[in-house]
Amino acid sequence: MESRVVSARSRHDLFLRYSEIVMTRKIHELRPSIEYYCMGYYVQSCQKMRYKNKFFGTEVLCPETYRWIPLYKCIEALKKSKYTRLNELGGG
Repeated sequence: MESRVVSARSRHDLFLRYSEIVMTRKIHELRPSIEYYCMGYYVQSCQKMRYKNKFFGTEVLCPETYRWIPLYKCIEALKKSKYTRLNELGGG
């Protein structure tokens, strides 16, 4: 039963994010200076947040260099350590 709740929640989160992305694109047509949509924090150890890595173009901020790194390059390093210098993974 719990897995159904988690998957239903995940589908709900995905739907909300897609809706917000569509809205952001429409706003961008009116205001071209608005170029990005922020999904908020990403915590690798939090199962509920992992749906965010399904979106193409998702980036995370390196905590030391303040450069944005594609999330797909960071997943394995974040699984090994909660804290890592992300720009060393080839993104920034």
